[in-house]
Amino acid sequence: MYLSKSDFKLARSCPTKLYYRKLGYPSVQEGSEFLELLAEGGYIVEAIAKLLFPDGVRVQTEADPEAANAETLALLNSAENITLFEATLLHERALARADILLKQGQRLDLIEVKARSFDQSEYQRRINEGKSSLFSLAGWRDTIEDVAFQTHLLRSHFPDFEIRAFLMLPDKTKYSAIDQLHRQFQVRRFPIDAGFSQIQVEFSGDVAALKSANFLTQIDITAEVEATLPKVRAGIQQYTALLWPSLQRAEPALSISCRDCEYWLEDEEPLNGFRHCWGDLADVSPHLLDLYRVGSLGDRANELIRQRKVSLYDVTPDLLVKKDGSRSAYSDRQLRQLHHTCEDTEWVSEELADILDRFDYPLHFIDMETCAPAIPCYSGMRSYETIAFQWSCHTLTAPDAEPQHECWICTEDEFPNFAFAESLMQRLGTTGTPFMWSNHENTVLREILEQTGRRGYDNPALRDWLGHTVKLNGGDRGRLVDLCQLTEKHYLHPQMRGSTSIKVVLEAVWRTNPALRDRFPEYVCYDETGRLLSPYKALPTQLINGGAIAVTEGTAAVRAYRAMVHQTEGICDPATRDQWKDLLLQYCQLDTAAMVMIWWHWAGLLGGRERGG
Repeated sequence: MYLSKSDFKLARSCPTKLYYRKLGYPSVQEGSEFLELLAEGGYIVEAIAKLLFPDGVRVQTEADPEAANAETLALLNSAENITLFEATLLHERALARADILLKQGQRLDLIEVKARSFDQSEYQRRINEGKSSLFSLAGWRDTIEDVAFQTHLLRSHFPDFEIRAFLMLPDKTKYSAIDQLHRQFQVRRFPIDAGFSQIQVEFSGDVAALKSANFLTQIDITAEVEATLPKVRAGIQQYTALLWPSLQRAEPALSISCRDCEYWLEDEEPLNGFRHCWGDLADVSPHLLDLYRVGSLGDRANELIRQRKVSLYDVTPDLLVKKDGSRSAYSDRQLRQLHHTCEDTEWVSEELADILDRFDYPLHFIDMETCAPAIPCYSGMRSYETIAFQWSCHTLTAPDAEPQHECWICTEDEFPNFAFAESLMQRLGTTGTPFMWSNHENTVLREILEQTGRRGYDNPALRDWLGHTVKLNGGDRGRLVDLCQLTEKHYLHPQMRGSTSIKVVLEAVWRTNPALRDRFPEYVCYDETGRLLSPYKALPTQLINGGAIAVTEGTAAVRAYRAMVHQTEGICDPATRDQWKDLLLQYCQLDTAAMVMIWWHWAGLLGGRERGG
């Protein structure tokens, strides 16, 4: 029962979670493809950082914390100057492994490597303007506390040493000159002991070239770490007391923050952390936590929870008014959610029909699949720069026309963005109305417009089209229309439960509109109990490498693209490559078909009954 850095971070969000983690309660983060992708990027960034220290010595006995701590201290005490990788620090049940630790006489430099985006120009701008450090902002709290946790343990062993703390981060202001850098790294996992696994990253490229094209930046954060050390020490003392001499469960403090708890599982697991905290309050339906933008209620919602009033109907209209008597930006929608959930009815605004009538045909419903890897994949790219690898478009040429579908996908290991945009330009042209769900597509095309100038791409027609199509800096220019924004302002279904995610909206209208199921029979599917499934759960799987693979959300799409193009899951023969491609095509096609379904559902409501509410 050691308190690791990740344990500390978890407990800082909620001490009760520490109990669930140590007992192995299932979490929604287990098997998360999104977190696995982030972790893989982190391993590669860490490997690049360590290549900058060729004399580094790796601590070997990682599976046994006490042995690894002893090895670390022995190495540090045996040499005047030494660089260690994975130095293990253990003190009074608190445990940490330092990415890079440099000893130079009586000074220790602790370097924490993070695959987190960093903008050197923003960092310098704040300094020049006399503002507080970038790393003092709330968004960096976890990162600074992570390093402070390690600093505390290091100082416990070496109280008389000067200790400096640094972050090494991918810098968005630096460009890589290496093409297909991702192919030079391979991440391998090796089991070592008692459930532990060792991660190894193999680099097959030119170390000198990697150093000359280094896109990492090292920043001194000693001052920020020193400022947060008292709070971190107090936290370590509090949380280790929950682990030793016996594991204890901190009394849960129920609040609206629980809606994001990773131990809230939909399945009726016997080890369901959310249910163990909330007890019979977890069974209330509709639930207070289903309220649209419930966080905007703040202490008012938390006071209801303290009173054990957790039904959506416990939210009274007076609670949706600010202290000064004014209504928040979300109040109207929250009030409508309360009313229409109680009545079990849908709501469309008085304005929606006129708004929809103003859009010029043809109507283009577009969706894009992209990734933004920590490692710049191609020459001239920066960390976390967008790679646009696929689009889908359903087009309605007239109100009664059948939708026409067209798509584009990158299957070659090359920078795809300009071919992506040119093909989309050919599809959309300069007439009609292109729709997106949320602002992602606008952001992608705006970034590609910037890339045409920065990379000197010679296609004036593409630059003109992009400039005409996208919205720049939040202005009114641009042709793209956000259906998610229209939903928030003009439509509500009680089964959406406060969400405006396209998957949630689609499932709500799919269950209540049989006409949609008649027009899209390929997505009609039922589970073993006879319950109608969401179209996304009806998407076919592919048997790849002995496993049934499905692509039903964005992270899985990124995985499929990387497997198909970057061969991240082994050599991809033509047949397997086609399987990954098919998975991507059917998923992206459904995203734009979903918009058509929602559009038709709205049209049916507006044409078939009185509007307003």
